[in-house]
Amino acid sequence: MTTELQLLPLAGRGYVVLGLPQPMSLDALPELERVLHQATEQLRHQLSETAPEPGELEYASWLPVLRH
Repeated sequence: MTTELQLLPLAGRGYVVLGLPQPMSLDALPELERVLHQATEQLRHQLSETAPEPGELEYASWLPVLRH
């Protein structure tokens, strides 16, 4: 199986590289759409996370000790 690389431009921010297995069938497009959506949602979540406050980190570090 070979792979075709697609370069998708990001309006002045470079490119996204997508590797598609060849041959690619029309039947595989719904799965491709699903995994792309899943990947972008995961990236959106990662980028929107805020760094925890130092006090939150301290509290979280003690939880395993307190539970035993």
